[in-house]
Amino acid sequence: MPFDAIAVSAVVKELNEKLVGGRIEKIHQPEKDEIRLFVKADKKTFTLLISADSGNPRIHLTGHPKQNPSAAPMFCMLMRKHIGSGRIKTITQPDFERVVDIEIESRNELGDVISCHIYAEIMGRHSNIILTVGDKVIDSVKRVDLSVSTVRHILPGITYSLPPRQDKINSQTVKEDEIFETLLKCPPQPIEKAIVKTFSGTSPLFGREISFLATGEVSSMLEGASILAASKMLWKNLDKIQKGEFSPCIISDAETEKMIDFAAYNISLYGSLAKVGAFESISEAMDTFFLRRDLWE
Repeated sequence: MPFDAIAVSAVVKELNEKLVGGRIEKIHQPEKDEIRLFVKADKKTFTLLISADSGNPRIHLTGHPKQNPSAAPMFCMLMRKHIGSGRIKTITQPDFERVVDIEIESRNELGDVISCHIYAEIMGRHSNIILTVGDKVIDSVKRVDLSVSTVRHILPGITYSLPPRQDKINSQTVKEDEIFETLLKCPPQPIEKAIVKTFSGTSPLFGREISFLATGEVSSMLEGASILAASKMLWKNLDKIQKGEFSPCIISDAETEKMIDFAAYNISLYGSLAKVGAFESISEAMDTFFLRRDLWE
């Protein structure tokens, strides 16, 4: 499942369009690693699902309800205390990484206006949902101490810091000529690997799609004429992402109709072996993908 930074970018764009300025009406925690925020915005109520499940971490709007436990977990109670009735001020994606920063304007027990943040870190088994007041961690669905990591800790009372940045070129700000110059310096290797190693937020699926669009093969090597072709195709697609132009879809097996993947961009590399279903929003695609996949399994 390529919930790469490109998919995160599509989600952030949608959430900005629908949730910014909205007020948080309810907060549920139906699973130990899943939070649902019910947000009233423009006379509509949206349900924002944030999951730190190690196998299926994600963040998107959902139209499918889930049973809420009779007794709210402690983390849910803390969220209700600090951001209940708060107003969503901004939703951003720091450094084009798989992190969503939701800033919420709320009030403390004295009635003073405070700035709270929910950080949704969508990073596989390292995924987490973290609540801060200012930059102070209040708590998280997964506490990370010395026994878990010697590099980065997430514990109540410490100062929150973003996950360490990868030494890659920012795909959200890179320019066309920079792409060609960078790929030209790469040693011969599959186009897919060169893209994933070099440009932030990209996934193997995205790399293979660029390779296929540029050369007609998913495993083409980055050498000779393919360097120029790959750089042009990569810029064409990154330019759309930088402009917020997405094409959410679900890819299904042509014979069994079992879903293979979803993406925030059109996928053509499977050819006649797969069906590609287009969706109006990334949330709709993801909500459909996870619901049908659970039913299939």
